[in-house]
Amino acid sequence: MGYFKRYGKNLFGLTGTLGSKKAKKVLSNVYKVDLVKIPNLRKKQYLELSTVVATNDSKWLNEICSSAINEANKRRGVLIIC
Repeated sequence: MGYFKRYGKNLFGLTGTLGSKKAKKVLSNVYKVDLVKIPNLRKKQYLELSTVVATNDSKWLNEICSSAINEANKRRGVLIIC
């Protein structure tokens, strides 16, 4: 909350998912606001693996499971987004 209070009435909202130039332009045009990127305090500590594409559901699921198990065996947390 302290972070938000520092900006007073100059902060209208935050998002971590607004990445594309088109999305930013739409938001800027609709709400007539300027967008500012606030840099991260710390370097991101995650590893994004490549997208898994398979010829059928079974192969796809097996590939995801083996990747997750491989990372878990390295004592890393695993988040799977499908």
